[in-house]
Amino acid sequence: MSNQDKNTDKIISSYKPPFKKTKDEVWDEMISKIESKSELKTSKIITLNRKFYYAAASLLIFIAITLFVADKSYQNIYVENGAKQEIILPDNSIVLINSDSHLSYSKLTWNFKRKVKLDGEAYFKVTTGNKFIVTTPIAQVQVLGTEFNTYSREKLFETKCFSGKVQVKNKGNEIVLTKGKALSIEVKNNKSNQFNFDHINNKDWRNDVFSFDKKSLEFVFDELSRVFDVEIVIINNIHERKFTGHFEKDSIENALDVVCLSMQLNYRITNDKTVIIEK
Repeated sequence: MSNQDKNTDKIISSYKPPFKKTKDEVWDEMISKIESKSELKTSKIITLNRKFYYAAASLLIFIAITLFVADKSYQNIYVENGAKQEIILPDNSIVLINSDSHLSYSKLTWNFKRKVKLDGEAYFKVTTGNKFIVTTPIAQVQVLGTEFNTYSREKLFETKCFSGKVQVKNKGNEIVLTKGKALSIEVKNNKSNQFNFDHINNKDWRNDVFSFDKKSLEFVFDELSRVFDVEIVIINNIHERKFTGHFEKDSIENALDVVCLSMQLNYRITNDKTVIIEK
């Protein structure tokens, strides 16, 4: 016997027909009660389904709004060749971004985690507070309140600490730098080197001065290309020759003179801002 039949028998056995009602009337009333119970169950199921759909729809709307707000709060700054740009972060930390560099961060999560992404070069003046993290494709820099410069491009990573302390993490290794200390990492062979620098009298790209210590000509000309927004083509196989010296950002001709004369190279500038370097 089915559950419905059992329920029917239960209702019949418990039902006491009132006086003067015919058998057919009693039967109709009994059927009406059974249908009423069935409709009540169906109504509950529909109500539960509606609640589920409303909850799911509300969740989807919440996720969509959250993603929209997160996307709008994400800041992306790109500085083109030949330029530099200063920005102020939500905690009033100051960042000076060098040419051909990209920096990004989230305003939405900033109060919970001070974190920026850098591809290129930037100088940071960080206000005191919780951890401040700079992530790059090569290494991560972590500080509390300090001033430091970080360079991170395809072949080289370098961080210089001007005040406070800087912690650099790379492939499981952690190195702490204090003021006047610096760290460079060559990507090709993962070779790291710690060195000292003059953090007081130091002049660098912030002052439009570009200094090199035993850097490959390929590296030097890449930097020169960014500074003056030109294309540099090297004809001969001289990429790995080392250059030590500096030039200022006054004119591309003066900068080329400094590099090429000391390395016994010739250069010529075409009309379309292309520089040809050859022996």
